[in-house]
Amino acid sequence: MGICELDIIQPSNIDNASIQPANQMHIHDVIIGSHNCHDKLMVLHGTNTASYTATALSHPIKHSEKIHRACQLAAAYRQPIY
Repeated sequence: MGICELDIIQPSNIDNASIQPANQMHIHDVIIGSHNCHDKLMVLHGTNTASYTATALSHPIKHSEKIHRACQLAAAYRQPIY
């Protein structure tokens, strides 16, 4: 057995500038549905709207200490390939 085991779930594949509240709630639903199966959760997100998604996710999960401590949101920018 290695250092860790990873499960990757891709709730959506859209440009982060096009993210809507329904997409953010879908991410929330994936977090809620996955937190009992995992020690830690990481949400990878583009940089343009990461702060909006972080805010949208923080309100529903702030009352769950386990999820609040286990979930991280990481924003990254990828240079366009021409």
